[in-house]
Amino acid sequence: KSFKQHLDKVSFIGKPYQYQLLMEPQTKKWVFALDMPAVFEWPLHENGNHQLLTSEQPGKRAEYTITSYAQYNTGYIAKAELSDNLQLPKRNEGRIDKLVRQLGGFDAPAEVFIKNVFAHFRNNDFFYTLMPPLMGEKPIETFLFDARAGFCGHYASAFVYLMRVAEIPARIVSGYQGGIFNETGGFIEVRQANAHAWAEVWIADSQ
Repeated sequence: KSFKQHLDKVSFIGKPYQYQLLMEPQTKKWVFALDMPAVFEWPLHENGNHQLLTSEQPGKRAEYTITSYAQYNTGYIAKAELSDNLQLPKRNEGRIDKLVRQLGGFDAPAEVFIKNVFAHFRNNDFFYTLMPPLMGEKPIETFLFDARAGFCGHYASAFVYLMRVAEIPARIVSGYQGGIFNETGGFIEVRQANAHAWAEVWIADSQ
């Protein structure tokens, strides 16, 4: 029986995509579905954070039928969840706070601050590399002001940190992006090399 769980507050928009997901054996119970999974069958279940898991024991190939929506609105977010996405380690004001202030994080609208952060990355000799230097005891600060080089995890972490300093709820999301289309079989092959990290922010009253 197909069912939905923890999705009563989600508004799905646009066209649904139904697809077959064939997963190679793995050691975890995560199921890597397209965002946002809306309809699925046992043994799949949703954990309350819109992530799919399987009730079956891992370690064997599995195939699932899933329906997802590329566009959706998650609606209300509890205060506790917003608070979780504002957490920062104990720190003293320094270069990071000064940068946030320069980019408008303490007075400009959230959308403006976000655009300013993107522009800062583009215009200040940051570059992408899979072989970044060691970041030391203060990895975010080292990345932002000294190394200015890293892969997706470094950029996502630094972005989320800047958002939280500016009191904009934000979090890191990890998953997979892209894949290789197999014309013979008519399927998309997603490999471990497609693993990716990005950031999400919560902007009040936005759609």
